[in-house]
Amino acid sequence: MILSTSGSYTFGERYEIIFGNYREPIGSRYPTIYWKASQGIPILNSKIGYTHTELGIGKSLKLGYWGKMNVDVIAGGFLNKSAMNFIDYKHFNGNQTLILKNGTFEGEEDINRKQLNAFNALDYYSLSTNSNYLELHIQHRFLGILTAKLPLINRLNLAEVAGFNALYTPGRIYQEVFVGVDNLFKVIRLDFVASYKAGEKLIPQVRIGIKKAI
Repeated sequence: MILSTSGSYTFGERYEIIFGNYREPIGSRYPTIYWKASQGIPILNSKIGYTHTELGIGKSLKLGYWGKMNVDVIAGGFLNKSAMNFIDYKHFNGNQTLILKNGTFEGEEDINRKQLNAFNALDYYSLSTNSNYLELHIQHRFLGILTAKLPLINRLNLAEVAGFNALYTPGRIYQEVFVGVDNLFKVIRLDFVASYKAGEKLIPQVRIGIKKAI
């Protein structure tokens, strides 16, 4: 049996009262913390016994003319691993499809922020671990600061994006960088991703995201 809990808290969160009794969050100057914990409990002769904890902190930064940046740092590990199977390891949010997983789209607000916790080119289970780990996720949206200066293209209202994702586990390092454009035909985001593992070649790939209808 596995008992799990998770949650998040934003320091200094502000709200707007709507329709008399509904509170709509309007953002905060301070970061959001995220936490997860799970405990494997042996019952009915099952061979399981471990304690996993994870803590993350994230912030959406408005940089005026230079756009918006989202930063998330996640650290975790196992306090006890007396009895574990591979399924109990920490499996990271990888991606081996063409579909963009880790990113936001043009027009999304910085309230009720979504934690960046995925990788766009990491092979599934390739870095699964039962040890300590550290994740770093950075995404910057330039809001058209570059394409706005190009004739004809500036009429498309495109938004440039760039970022970096990294994963560190004992003896293993994975990193990926990406650049792309958002708001293609109002709904499409196209990213070019290059991933790297220590001792291996740089692997370029393409990812496509489609904005959900609001």
